[in-house]
Amino acid sequence: MAISYSIIKQVRISKKGFLLYPTVAGSSVTVDMTGIHPNEPVKLVILDMLSRTLYTNMAGGTISQVPIDNLAPGVYILKAIARQDSYIQRFNKK
Repeated sequence: MAISYSIIKQVRISKKGFLLYPTVAGSSVTVDMTGIHPNEPVKLVILDMLSRTLYTNMAGGTISQVPIDNLAPGVYILKAIARQDSYIQRFNKK
């Protein structure tokens, strides 16, 4: 009988990302980036459902207001990019 061993690796699962609220908004959305790399600039991008870029801005700190009053009503994606990581969330513009 042969016995074999495998290497055990520790895996850490974290809840990184950002909070986006309100998810149904009129004039702006708030982005809470405390779950993203702290004290580093984060690139915020708004995309429509056809993946066209409609807004781009660099944000610093932990909370940022993003104006959306110029967007037509519909569903959009907010993408936050920090270092090599990117996070996405969807919101509705009413």
